[in-house]
Amino acid sequence: MKIVTLGVDLEQTAATRFAAAMKGEAQGSFITFASAALLFQTLTEPRWQILRAMTGAGPQSLQEVAQRVGRDAETVQDDVRALLDTGVLERTADDALVFPYDAVHVDFTLTATDNSPEAASDAFQRMQKISREVGDRFKADIRNMGFDNEVRDPWQQ
Repeated sequence: MKIVTLGVDLEQTAATRFAAAMKGEAQGSFITFASAALLFQTLTEPRWQILRAMTGAGPQSLQEVAQRVGRDAETVQDDVRALLDTGVLERTADDALVFPYDAVHVDFTLTATDNSPEAASDAFQRMQKISREVGDRFKADIRNMGFDNEVRDPWQQ
């Protein structure tokens, strides 16, 4: 399984990983952002939908991606452009779009440099929203597969 880690890295961490890779040590696949705020600004909910639809699916046209996420190609194009610009998506030689991974791992640590109440609150709210949306999709997938008619919602008391 080919997994990519999306995360926030300090320059020193990235430099250390680069140096280790130059020595032949396997590092895995990483796409890093300068801050948690930039990660969340880039990976909006509509863009997460695109990644989810493209994960493990191979090369696709813009129209195929739009169809998979249930949106029109014009609005998907802006999100795809942002994902291409940040290196999250790639284009093949024949101009198809590809997210060449089977799974995504998100990793970041909130540090003292991001300790303003606004930054912490924003990061927490976005993580809650993403967690709920991922949970809702997971429950829907389970129901659609017929495994369970009653899936407990972990966010409900």
